[in-house]
Amino acid sequence: MADCEICLGRGWVVAADGGNGLARRCRRRTELLLVQRLAAAGVWMDQLHCTRETWRGEWPTDKLRDFGRTRHFCTVIGPVGSGKTHLATAMLGEWLLAGGRGLWRESSTAVQEIKRGLAGGSADRLIDELKAEGRLLVLDDLLTEQGTEWSEFLLSHVLRYRQGRHLPTVITANVTDLADLDEIEPRLSSRCGAGIVIALTGADRRTTTGAG
Repeated sequence: MADCEICLGRGWVVAADGGNGLARRCRRRTELLLVQRLAAAGVWMDQLHCTRETWRGEWPTDKLRDFGRTRHFCTVIGPVGSGKTHLATAMLGEWLLAGGRGLWRESSTAVQEIKRGLAGGSADRLIDELKAEGRLLVLDDLLTEQGTEWSEFLLSHVLRYRQGRHLPTVITANVTDLADLDEIEPRLSSRCGAGIVIALTGADRRTTTGAG
């Protein structure tokens, strides 16, 4: 990574505090490091800008207060373009900044990769990656282009595993009613309802921001 023009690669800058010489972390370098960590977690290039800093609207502090401690499952629902992916990716960024590990996957792409992996013997590894403990999983666009019993069973298996072991998980779904999640797994809506549910509304943000 090229040196930051603000801190010259040191990671710290001395605050103009009247001579006390107190150092603070360089915001620009922190942002660059976060983008790198999001990319390493699998976030697509078009979503790397989706951080808490760029989130438009009030951050759901109250809802997320116990996430990762006593509540481990978060479902973000809403219509197309309401900001579900942006919020979920920003949550991952906050998790990484706090020192955690994470994985970001778009659900239909993950399913297709596992299907291809069946022929090459890597399917089990890819499934285990989704089930891995010790990191937050963001599974984006849960109901997008699934439509087969095999893919629904696969996602159901992963979600049941993570819920049963209290592994931190964030899913997004293009629905406005939790009951629609039962298309993936019977009773999934009731399980998600027992966790954190963030329902987004409003006009399509992607027409102006490029992020869903």
